[in-house]
Amino acid sequence: MQRKYRLKNTRAFSYIYRKGTAVKSQNMVLMTAPTKYPMQIGLSVSKKVGGAVVRNRVKRLLRVAFGQCLSSMDNKFNYVLIARPSIVGRSCLEVCSELKSVLYRAGKIGDADA
Repeated sequence: MQRKYRLKNTRAFSYIYRKGTAVKSQNMVLMTAPTKYPMQIGLSVSKKVGGAVVRNRVKRLLRVAFGQCLSSMDNKFNYVLIARPSIVGRSCLEVCSELKSVLYRAGKIGDADA
């Protein structure tokens, strides 16, 4: 995932948490909110997931997963992905397929196999 897609502004995170809609799965929660600006993606990995090394690995996995889905995602929304502690130890393929299914259930991607 390119840096231009990263959501870093605290106010934007707060807006998505307050006004956005959530779709939950076993290992992650996807929150989305409409935007008039270009699409941005934020990641939230708390200390409940693990130490700094574990959290950074989870963030890398999530960035790769988003990078694979980026071309087919609805670009009129901002996204925040919240990792749950059960995501630790999952492979990249598992994380990617789960993210695709969450995006599909949220209606932000056309096909779950895309």
